[in-house]
Amino acid sequence: MIDAFLRHFAIPCLLCGQSQRQTASICRDCTRDLPWLPRSCPNCAIPWPLHPRTSCSAGNLAFDDCSAAFAYEFPVQPLIIRFKDFEQLHLGRALSLLLTQGPLKSRIRPDRLIPVPSHRRRLRKRGFNPAELIAKDVSEQLAIPISLHAIQKVTETPPQKHQSRADRLSSPTNPFALQQSVQGEHIAVVDDVVTSMATAHQVSEVLRFGGAQRISIWSIARTLPVKRSSRPPTGDQRMIQWRGL
Repeated sequence: MIDAFLRHFAIPCLLCGQSQRQTASICRDCTRDLPWLPRSCPNCAIPWPLHPRTSCSAGNLAFDDCSAAFAYEFPVQPLIIRFKDFEQLHLGRALSLLLTQGPLKSRIRPDRLIPVPSHRRRLRKRGFNPAELIAKDVSEQLAIPISLHAIQKVTETPPQKHQSRADRLSSPTNPFALQQSVQGEHIAVVDDVVTSMATAHQVSEVLRFGGAQRISIWSIARTLPVKRSSRPPTGDQRMIQWRGL
């Protein structure tokens, strides 16, 4: 019903404020200017020009492929922060819809989606699991079943933004536990941002141990190994910053 409403009634673009009718609530011009990821490594979603500077570690990862729509940079980064930390849930939905309209359109459909779970303490503090909301939107748009309780986070871990990539990947214990059978299935693990791939690897480990045949990682954004541009914001970007994004 919400999507039908947006298609028939103009509302302001979430980025520039101009009147628009797109389902994702972001106008065509702003959508085109978002930091869409170009052709990337199927294992880690890093664009090929930057790939030689990274440690892909494809052979050591428990999942089979990774897809992301955007680079984790302006204006996607502040949109995700507002979504996760300031409860602006409509921003998460807008990005989720763009994810389904972008890199996932040509992907093989998995048997089901599993969002990366939050620990119960983190869930109580925030009030919602961002990955779960994204997975619900993707499930609705692509008609793929979703399992919200297939994996549980049994051990609370510190926020990854306070850890180095080496620390994330060298964790001696896996904080996740499998609660349902995934024998022989193709599972798509859904998250908001892929950074070190440590969380994706840990979730995939328990799925692989449980018999999953193929594991894909689907994410809205991917953190890039280097900053692609140090240029100051353009006039349009300054307008977005002024609008509080």
